[in-house]
Amino acid sequence: MSEGRRSQVVLLDERRLDIVIQSRLYAGELLDIVASHFNLKEKEYFGLSFIDESSHHSWLQLDKRVLEHDFPKKYTSQGAVLILYFRIKYYVESITQLRDSATIEAFYLQTKSLIAKVSQVCTVKEFWFTLALRFDIRHDDTKFVYPQHPPTPYRILDSPL
Repeated sequence: MSEGRRSQVVLLDERRLDIVIQSRLYAGELLDIVASHFNLKEKEYFGLSFIDESSHHSWLQLDKRVLEHDFPKKYTSQGAVLILYFRIKYYVESITQLRDSATIEAFYLQTKSLIAKVSQVCTVKEFWFTLALRFDIRHDDTKFVYPQHPPTPYRILDSPL
């Protein structure tokens, strides 16, 4: 087997998954591998991205080999670890459209992460979406769904939108 390219995939909960990417691996196959760590059944909402030269997320094309993408120069040097991000690519109008609780949890994790980052601007809609995810609104009750996640810090809730 030929040598691969060292990489890390940053997951929605900020954990990092170390993967050696072989030259023949397609981005869609890598997405399947990463999604399996969350037991996701609804993978169509997710994608893999990298941060480009202008500090924006650029999506990997699923039908293209991972190493054929145009990565920034900082990743092309010998021994540099390629950093990829597992993120939500397509949002839904309502979480009631999501069938799987693992997908709902993933939406919650990314939205929570975006709100927590000071550099990100959060819209009122995103804020209320995150709060809605804290409760099981699919069943029209207020049972707490994900107690393993810490509550949103008060400094974020008290900050102006």
